[in-house]
Amino acid sequence: MYGYGKSYYEKQVSLEFKVLSSELRVEKRSKRIEKRK
Repeated sequence: MYGYGKSYYEKQVSLEFKVLSSELRVEKRSKRIEKRK
């Protein structure tokens, strides 16, 4: 039971990390576009 919970928690953390990194990339892109204008 504990092992299952741990693997689920790790999956959630890695998923959140992927979302955060993709959001950061989008922010950097939008900032570059703003500078061009």
